[in-house]
Amino acid sequence: MAPQHPRAPRPSAMAIAENLAREAPGLARRFAREIERQVPVYQQWYELGHGDELAAALEDVLSEFAHLVLTDEHAQGRRVLQIAGERARQGLPANAILGAWRVAGHELWRWLTQEFAQEFAPGGAGIDLWSRYLAFADHYVEQITDTFFAASQEERVHAAMAMRAQVERLVRGTPPAETERSLRDLGVLHRDVVVVLCRLPDAGPDASAELVADYSALLKDLRVAARTEVPWTMQAGSLLALVAAPPGSGSDLVISALLPESPLRVGISMVMSARSDLSVARDQAERAMHATTALHPVNDFNRMSLLEVAAMQASIQWADLPGWTRRILSDPRHHGEWEATGRALMAHGGNVQAAARALHVHTNTVYYRLDTIRAATGADLRDARTLAELELAAVSRDVGVLVVPGENS
Repeated sequence: MAPQHPRAPRPSAMAIAENLAREAPGLARRFAREIERQVPVYQQWYELGHGDELAAALEDVLSEFAHLVLTDEHAQGRRVLQIAGERARQGLPANAILGAWRVAGHELWRWLTQEFAQEFAPGGAGIDLWSRYLAFADHYVEQITDTFFAASQEERVHAAMAMRAQVERLVRGTPPAETERSLRDLGVLHRDVVVVLCRLPDAGPDASAELVADYSALLKDLRVAARTEVPWTMQAGSLLALVAAPPGSGSDLVISALLPESPLRVGISMVMSARSDLSVARDQAERAMHATTALHPVNDFNRMSLLEVAAMQASIQWADLPGWTRRILSDPRHHGEWEATGRALMAHGGNVQAAARALHVHTNTVYYRLDTIRAATGADLRDARTLAELELAAVSRDVGVLVVPGENS
């Protein structure tokens, strides 16, 4: 029978920990390479010159675990948490840090089971050590995740503040070349842009997009519709956004992003070139928004005639109108015939024949109506000034700044 060689004594958990502490620098570099290979974002960090910092953080973790086993005392690794916070501020995604822990844990298990196969066989003395590592890892993941998200939130707040400051500077007015450059920095890559100003009717001056669900929902839908960033800020409780306007879309994109039955009142500027003074667009959006009503919640400068723009800025009250104008716009006995006749004449420059064709009636019918209106109200709609006064009143009602008694406001 062959002589039996004495079996080498199995190393204790403490001996494993001492070995781990001694090998920590080399293992950390090896684990870092695996992390960079398996979690692609870390390869990008490595290319940016952060590879050594990843290895240093892993070395701290391995050394601390060895210290925990040797002394049964746990001291939180401040350097690891500090690095996690720095990475969060630099934009490292949250799932990357969890991916790093997964890879590092797998590599540590492989090293332990290769170096100490007997100890880490089922029932071996090293299994208890591994259980302690898992508890240690859970603690670290929890602490680093908290640090990570706190730093991420801090960075998001700082980024949002910087963005809003830049938007506010743009809508106060900047040189064209600077406007275009700033829009690109903010992620707006189209050549045209609209300024959108919206407000909840009951929102106070301290309202913010983060706290008002309707603002947040609109911003989210605008990003999807525009397929680009939508820089925004808050001004006196109103949301102001810079929205890219792809060719041909104009403000349709904004209107399509509004939820059905949205309570928001929205003013939209004319489409502006990215190389323009956005203070003009901001003024247009503000005037349009202030002229909105529950009946007309959206005003769009792109679709307004000059007369409509003028009407929006006028403070015309029902009592201010001449009696004949009020009679034409509200007389129930003629079922809107008087107003329809007046509108047809407005649309065709006072030409009776063209108005008759538009109304699908005989020319004599239009003349008869004109005579009836003059007899009842004293107004002659063939007079250019009279027709212009009626048109201003009708347009003011259409855009929601003139309220006709008995109609919904």
